[in-house]
Amino acid sequence: MSRTNLEHVCTVLYEQVDVPGPSPAFVYPPLYVPASGASPQWPIFETASGCLLQIPVTVQDRTSLGLSPAVAGANGYEAQLSIAGVTTVSSYRNTGSRDLPWGAGLLPDGAGTNATSTPTGVGLAGGAGLVGNPIYGSLEWRPAVNASGFDFYFCLAVRDPFGIVDRDIALAFPSSDNASAIAAATAAAVNGPSGLNASQFWRCLIVRVLRCRYCIQPSDSLQAIAQSWRTGWETLWSGNHLLLDPDLLQVNQSVWIGQVYAVQALDDLSHINLRFGVTMDDLLSWNPDLADSLAAQSGYLIKEGQEICVIPRSCIYAAHVAAVVNPYSTISVT
Repeated sequence: MSRTNLEHVCTVLYEQVDVPGPSPAFVYPPLYVPASGASPQWPIFETASGCLLQIPVTVQDRTSLGLSPAVAGANGYEAQLSIAGVTTVSSYRNTGSRDLPWGAGLLPDGAGTNATSTPTGVGLAGGAGLVGNPIYGSLEWRPAVNASGFDFYFCLAVRDPFGIVDRDIALAFPSSDNASAIAAATAAAVNGPSGLNASQFWRCLIVRVLRCRYCIQPSDSLQAIAQSWRTGWETLWSGNHLLLDPDLLQVNQSVWIGQVYAVQALDDLSHINLRFGVTMDDLLSWNPDLADSLAAQSGYLIKEGQEICVIPRSCIYAAHVAAVVNPYSTISVT
């Protein structure tokens, strides 16, 4: 056979071989599509300090041929799920990290925590994380009190073992541990998923840790909770009508610590302190985002509409006098 005919045969054989390419993708959680027809958005989850948050995550690789995950997995097509970056956001902070916050874990299905324990971090950013096809896992976290009032952007990335889709992820998330670069990349991703690659290869989960809320722990008493939040147990009991008996607390029940106050146009922290009869130390204790060093560097500047947790000292004379000093403030309970 001549060389020309041999090359022709090899070309034909090559063209007949259809090798499937990897195509890892997120299945759950889905993107949120507004009814208005606007662009898809990342899912938003709300929790509170002491509450166990569990967000199921499902990933599969059906390959470019649309094979079932089981068949694809049996032929070496496995997905790798890991954390691409986590950014902590408040009115004063926008800081990125490669690591999960304290107490958070990316866990395989069935290895999660029960209602009272804290997950251990698994598969931190930069590592393989969870591997399989399909992958059934969950992002689990019981936020500490010092996370109250912050938003956390958890961006998860899915890869293939051949490194083919790494290029798309690298274009979005830096490989370095530079906090500013990670924060910028996460912010860009969180601003809205765009294009097939954005929604296929990574998913950003927005977790808001509500202020003025707390989940009861097994060892808690109303007196102990009140003491840690610088208030009285009677105040907590009167503000939570579902607590029928102050001595019988239900573990994992969410309780209101105080009221969420919406900052008005002419407010500053001094007037808020006077109006509600509280101290600056009280406000910083109830609002970890205000206690942040970056808030202090800003001179504790607050903006209209900003939310602050307050526990009014309703029986203190100064609180009633201060209400006249600043007549523009109102309480917004959410």
